[in-house]
Amino acid sequence: MSDTELRDVLEEIAAWSLEERRAYIANLAMHSAEDAEKVKAGLKAIWAQRNR
Repeated sequence: MSDTELRDVLEEIAAWSLEERRAYIANLAMHSAEDAEKVKAGLKAIWAQRNR
């Protein structure tokens, strides 16, 4: 997953419910564990920035 693709995915799924995000990440992990970890890290960074 390129940086641009990751940014687009994060923008889209950040507004989803926790259950929807978890399902998306679990499905992604079946195809690419590396991409799933990138998405998790990106979401954590978004939440950290929002909670400042």
